[in-house]
Amino acid sequence: MRRGRAAPAAPALHPVSALAHAGVLVLFLLLYTHPLFLLLLALLPGLTLAARGDVRAWRRQLAWGSTFALFIIAFNGLLGGVGATELLGFSLPLLGRRTVSLEGLVYGGAMALRLAGIIGAFALLSRLVDLERLLYFSPLAGRSSLTAALTLGLIPRLNRSARTLLEVQASRGAPLAAGGLRRGVRAAGPLLAALTETALEDSLDLAEVLTARGYGSGRPTHFRPERWHRRDAVVLLGTVFALAVGLEGARTGAASFTYYPALAAPAWVRSLPVLAGVLGGLTIPAFIFWGWRRCRWLRVNI
Repeated sequence: MRRGRAAPAAPALHPVSALAHAGVLVLFLLLYTHPLFLLLLALLPGLTLAARGDVRAWRRQLAWGSTFALFIIAFNGLLGGVGATELLGFSLPLLGRRTVSLEGLVYGGAMALRLAGIIGAFALLSRLVDLERLLYFSPLAGRSSLTAALTLGLIPRLNRSARTLLEVQASRGAPLAAGGLRRGVRAAGPLLAALTETALEDSLDLAEVLTARGYGSGRPTHFRPERWHRRDAVVLLGTVFALAVGLEGARTGAASFTYYPALAAPAWVRSLPVLAGVLGGLTIPAFIFWGWRRCRWLRVNI
C-alpha cells in the first residue's frame, strides 16, 4: 500500500525579516484601537503558524489567548469605566454599586485581543527564526548576545531537567505528589537539590566549552553572516508596505475607535482599505509557508 508523502518542513526566515514582521505586528497592536483591526491582527500569528503546519503551537496560543481574554473582559466589565449603555447593576462589599456596561465589555474584549496578539507575535517570532540565529546574526552583538541567549534558554533547560528528574523519581516509586501537602513538600526537597546540582553541572560544562572555543581570549577572527533568500526579501517588502499603509491609516484615524462614553459608529469607508493593505502585507509569510508545503516550484525558487 502506497503512503502519501509528508509535507516538507516550513523554512526559517532571516532574523532581519522575522524581526521586522513581528515588530510591525506588535506596533500595530499597540497603536490601533479599532476592534476589527485588533481581532484580525490577533488572529494573524495563528494563521501563520497553521500555514507552517505547527498546529500544536497554534492551539496553545489559542488556549492562552482565550484564558487572558475571559479574565480581562470580566475584570474590565466589573471594575472598568462606566459606559452609556448599562446592562447590569449590582452592589459589592467594599466597592459599592457597580455597573456592567456594553462599552466596558467591548473595551475589555479589545484589550484582550491586543494582549493575545502580542503574545502570539512573540510565539510566532520564536518559530520563524531560531533563538541563537536571532541573537548572533550581527557581529556587533558581543557579550550581550551570549547573556541574552543563556538567560532566555534558562527556563526551558530547567524545565527539561525537571521533567527528566520527575520521570526518574516516578520510576523509583517515589512520585512527587504522593499523599498530601506535607509529603509533597518533603518530596520536593530532593528534587530541588538534584535540579540545583544539575544546573550547576550544566553551567560548568558550558564554561568549559566556552573556554575551549577561546571565548573571551580576544576578538573573533571569523563571522559568517546569515544567508539572505528571496522569501526574506518578499516578506520584508510586504512588511514595509504594511508599515507605510498602517501608519498612514493611524495618522488619518482610520484605525481608531471610540469606546467611552458611548460606542462610536465605525467609519468603514476609511477603515477597510487600510485594513486590506495592512493584512495584505503581513499575511505574506502565511502564503509563503502554505505554498512551500504544497508547491515544489515555490520551494525551489523562493
